[in-house]
Amino acid sequence: MLWLCTLTEATTSPRVLHFTDLHVHTTMAAEEQVAINDLHHQDAHATTTNALWRSALSAAAQANASFVIWGGDTGPQRCETCFPYEQRHATEAIGVASTALRELLPGVRIFPVIGNTDFAEGAAHVNYADAWAHEASQSALQAWLSNGSRRNLLSRGYYSEKVDDVWRVVVLNTRACHIRNFADFKPAPNAAEQPGLPFFEDQLAWFRQQLADARLHGSRVIVTGHVPPGIWGGCWGEFSDEYEDIVASFADVVALQIFGHQHSGSSRLLRAFADGADRSEQDATASSVASITPSIAPQGGQMPSFRVYTVDPGRAQPVVGFEQYRLDLERPTNADGNVLWQLSYQAPVHLGLASLSPEEWRRVVQHAATNATYRSLLMKLESNGKDWHAGTKSAKDYACGIKHVGEPAYLRCAGKNQEGAVRDYIMKDHTYVLSAIFPFDVIMSSFGHSLPGILEEDLLPPE
Repeated sequence: MLWLCTLTEATTSPRVLHFTDLHVHTTMAAEEQVAINDLHHQDAHATTTNALWRSALSAAAQANASFVIWGGDTGPQRCETCFPYEQRHATEAIGVASTALRELLPGVRIFPVIGNTDFAEGAAHVNYADAWAHEASQSALQAWLSNGSRRNLLSRGYYSEKVDDVWRVVVLNTRACHIRNFADFKPAPNAAEQPGLPFFEDQLAWFRQQLADARLHGSRVIVTGHVPPGIWGGCWGEFSDEYEDIVASFADVVALQIFGHQHSGSSRLLRAFADGADRSEQDATASSVASITPSIAPQGGQMPSFRVYTVDPGRAQPVVGFEQYRLDLERPTNADGNVLWQLSYQAPVHLGLASLSPEEWRRVVQHAATNATYRSLLMKLESNGKDWHAGTKSAKDYACGIKHVGEPAYLRCAGKNQEGAVRDYIMKDHTYVLSAIFPFDVIMSSFGHSLPGILEEDLLPPE
């Protein structure tokens, strides 16, 4: 089968291809098995078939990308009604995806990112090597990464890799800030036995050092991770506040920031605060913009998507623009029966902006906050015309979410406290924040009787 897609010509500036959130299904119960060549596997928890993934790679191969960011969440989607989730499911999915990447993008550098579904949830401390234990994955990592970067990915989930004399990719492990993973908020009982534990203070100190080294050597940095900064996207405020400050301090070094996780596209306007400034300030200086690429997985009826970002190290604002491509699964082929990936959104042209500088992007977020029609059109652009993020509760705070990474400013804008923000993110009626980490019945039975402010009617008998 021939995969067709009309892509723009390669430019002299680096082009960064970004895939994220594949959620590959490789092992399903017999009654749930989907034909591997079926492109149209859609439901509330839709995942990526091998044929869909290969069609995306075949289309993207025509983009002449300089290198590829593989953005994480390759493991199957978790849900209450899906098959039992085991580490082997994610490991096999990463192996299948690695094989296709090497076959269809031969010779292209790939920089993999760890996502929250790429390892079994709930363990006190994660062995990231388990996610890459498949033979195909091991072989791919040896081809793509240096020995040091490979060791860091397998032990810590984050690493920094030199691309050439100009560019460096810094990959963050955002499990350290994901609101569902409490274990990484505290050091291991015996740090000597688990030196790679990525609790976020250590990782952010490492991140700052990587940017300082890049500045010393005159390099430009592409920062990437899975969960985007900001509690609106699922990243705790303390990590996000520090991340925002670090990036602002190295505005001359950080050229591009790209994340995934949300499945619909969006952005984050990052600020620069003066020392001692009130972080709830809503009009601090705009310092940079982080971009969120939509998912390959067609969850909630969304169209599978990927992006190609163009950057120019010679510009004061190096992000030239990006193109978003999508596959319409309702009409996936042309008259000749060829699968057709199409350009759906191009920035800055479709936004009517002169550039993608922070000040220009500030116009976008301010207009989105005050004009409901414009906000709706922007959300449709980001999600290829479908409901943004499948109509989740967080959609109502879109204007605040794209405007603020810092938690105090976001909460003030959205008119809620942290409890309400976490509740909307995980789509639960009750959370008391802790149930973003523990099951609700455990909170109500094991912790509820000792926590102030718990509703008496919510309490369960102690276990």
